[in-house]
Amino acid sequence: MESKSSQLFGAGEKQDSSFASVVGMIRPLLSQLFGQLSQADWEKLDTYLEEVDLPGGYYLFRKGDRGDAMYIVINGRLQVRLENDQHIEVINEIGHGETVGEMALITGENRSASIYAIRDCHLVRISKDAFHKFFTLFPAVGLNLAKLIIQRFTQKQANRRLRAISNIAIVPLHRSIDMDGFVRQLQEVFIKKGKNVALLSSASVDAVLGKGAAQASLTQVDENKKLSLLLDKAETAHDLVFYLPDQGATEWTNRCIRQADEILLVADATSSPALTQLEQTVLTGESKLSTARQTLVLLQPGGDVLPTGTARWLNTRKVGFHVHIRADKAEHDFTRLTRYLTDSLTGLVLAGGGAKGFAHIGVLRALQEADIQVDFVGGTSMGAMMGGIIAFDWDYERVNDITREIAFSPLKSDFNFLPVVSLFKGKILDRVLQKYYLAHDIEDCILPFYCVSSNMTNARPVVHRRGNMFRAIRASGAIPAVVPPVVENNCLLIDGGIFNNFPTDVMVEQGARFIIGVDFSMEQDREIKYREIPSNWQVLRTQWLGGEHKQDLPTLLGTIIQSTTLYSDYMQKQNSDKTDIYINPDVGQFSMLDWTAYEKIVQKGYETAKRVLQESEDKIEGYNNL
Repeated sequence: MESKSSQLFGAGEKQDSSFASVVGMIRPLLSQLFGQLSQADWEKLDTYLEEVDLPGGYYLFRKGDRGDAMYIVINGRLQVRLENDQHIEVINEIGHGETVGEMALITGENRSASIYAIRDCHLVRISKDAFHKFFTLFPAVGLNLAKLIIQRFTQKQANRRLRAISNIAIVPLHRSIDMDGFVRQLQEVFIKKGKNVALLSSASVDAVLGKGAAQASLTQVDENKKLSLLLDKAETAHDLVFYLPDQGATEWTNRCIRQADEILLVADATSSPALTQLEQTVLTGESKLSTARQTLVLLQPGGDVLPTGTARWLNTRKVGFHVHIRADKAEHDFTRLTRYLTDSLTGLVLAGGGAKGFAHIGVLRALQEADIQVDFVGGTSMGAMMGGIIAFDWDYERVNDITREIAFSPLKSDFNFLPVVSLFKGKILDRVLQKYYLAHDIEDCILPFYCVSSNMTNARPVVHRRGNMFRAIRASGAIPAVVPPVVENNCLLIDGGIFNNFPTDVMVEQGARFIIGVDFSMEQDREIKYREIPSNWQVLRTQWLGGEHKQDLPTLLGTIIQSTTLYSDYMQKQNSDKTDIYINPDVGQFSMLDWTAYEKIVQKGYETAKRVLQESEDKIEGYNNL
C-alpha cells in the first residue's frame, strides 16, 4: 500500500549513496555521551567503534555473562530483563541514544541483567580493551560518561515507566479496510500534534534504493546494509516512522514487523474475529518475528450503538491494548489512539463513597466544559457505578440523566426483613444496574475501564478488566452485610473499598501518564464527646429530639459502610500522591446514604472540580504540549 502523502525524507531530500563512518553517523549522539572533542579525536574514536546488527528476538547478553563490551543504541529497542526460574521481569526499555553494559566495564563484574532485543537493533560496540585505551588517552571523556552514570543512579525514579516508541507497523487484517484513509487520518492527527512522520512502504524504499531493494533479506549482507542505513536515517530524522507492510508475508513485511516498537492490527469489526493467515504466520506462536506489543484497532460502523463482541477478538490474540475507532467519531477516536501511541493517556480514577460518589458526575461536567479528554476510567464501588457510564464516552447530559435515575430508584425499600446475609435484598439495585450494564462487556467500552472488588474467599483485591460489566460493577459495590455478595469462580466478591477504595495504583499500571483522581477522604480529627456508646433508646431519642451529640452518634448502616473502607482510607495518602490533579469535593455534610441529595452533591463536585482545574491550568497546558 502506497500513500500519496508518503515520504521517506523531507521534500527534495535524496539519500546519499555513500555511507559515512560510524562517528559521522552518530556524532551528535556521541557528543552527548562523551562531550566535545576535536576533529582529530573524533577520527581516533572511530577506530575504536564497531557496528553491530542485532535481530529482534535475540539476546545481546544474559545475566552472569562476562562484561566484555558496552553498547550504544543507534536505532532499535532493548529490554532490561531479570530472569529467574523462567519468570521474566521487564525492568526498563532502552532506546535511541542510550548506553548499555558500561557498568560491567567500569566495575569489572559480570552482567547484572539480561538485555533482549524487542526489535531489530543497530548498535555501536566498544570492546573492553578499546574502552580502556580510549579513556586512558582522553580522561575528560571518561569523566563525562561517569557523570551520566551517576545521574542515572541518583535520579529519582518516577512511578510511571514511560514507553516512548518511534516505529509503528500498521498491519491491516482485512481487505475491506481503506488503509490509505486510515494511515492518512492517523498521520494528520500526529501532524497536528507537531510530530514529524515518515511513511515507509516497499514502493517508497524501492524508489530510493532501486527496484527490489525493500525485499533484501538478512543474509544479503550488502543489500541489507544499505536498507538498514536507510531505515536508520528515516528513524533519526523523524519523530515517528509508519512501516506499511505488503499484503503477503514478504521479506519487506517481515522487516516491518521486526522493526516495530508497536504493531497496530487494524481490523474491520464487522468481519470474522478469527486469526488471519498473516497473523498465524508471523505474529503468533513459535514463528512470530517480534515481541513488540500488539494493539488491536477495531474499526466500528459508528452510530449510537456501543460495540459488541470485542471479547471474541481478544480471546484469540495476545494484545496489550485495544481501541475502538467509530466511523462517525473518527477524528475524536484517532486522537485518543495517538495519545496512547505517544504515552500521553489521561486516566480518571473515581473513589467509592456511597451517595457522595454522585459528585463524580459534577466532575465530569467540569472536565467536558474544560475540553479535557479522558482516555481511561477506573473506580471502586460507587466510583465503579459512575465510571462505567462515563466509559461509554457519552456527553454529560446523557450521563446525568442515567445517574439521576439510579439515585432516585427506591433502593431503601428493598429492605430484607430476615437479614441473614444482608440488610437489603439487592434486587432493586440489580435491576437498575442491569438496565445499563448487563448487555455490555468491559471490553466493549469506548474508554478502557476497570473496577476493583474484594475477594472475601481468598482475602485479596480483584481488578476487573474484562467480562460482564454488570457483574463486575455489582461486585465492586457489594457493601458487606448491606447487599449480597457476588459469586464468581466459586468465590464471594464484595465491595472493593475494603482493599482499594481509590485505585490510582492500578491506573499507573495501566500506563496512564496523566491521572485525575476524585476522592472523598477527609481528615478525621473530631473528638467524640461521650465517654461510652449510648443505649439504643438514647440514640433514638437524640435522633428524634436532637441533642448535643447528634452528629457523633453512629448508626448501624453508617458503621458498616464506613468500616469497609478503613484500610483503604489508611492507604489513601499513597494513592492520592499518584495523581497529577487531585479533586476532593467537600461533601462531608452528606452521608453515604443521602441518595435524594443527588443534585446538591453533583453541584459540589462540579464547583470543586472547576476550581481545581482553574488552579491547575499551567499543569494541564504543559501536559497538552507533550
